[in-house]
Amino acid sequence: MQKTPRLLLFFVCRKQLVRGRWCYTAAMTKHDAERGIDILAKSVYRDLKQSGYSRADILAFASNILENITEDAKASRAQQVESAP
Repeated sequence: MQKTPRLLLFFVCRKQLVRGRWCYTAAMTKHDAERGIDILAKSVYRDLKQSGYSRADILAFASNILENITEDAKASRAQQVESAP
């Protein structure tokens, strides 16, 4: 099972009554995860805009995230190739 980042859990936790107490659970459906990611992206974008960052700055930020994802995927693939029999 894939571990969910804590920040994402904040957006998608559910409040449930368990044994007379309200508890927050992280039982997520695919829809919950997609909604949480959408909320997180909109929040980050709104915060950057409100903090005075320009459209070019925000695009650079998004580009940097994509670069990090690409580097991580390349490293993952390289590790899989190395560990293959």
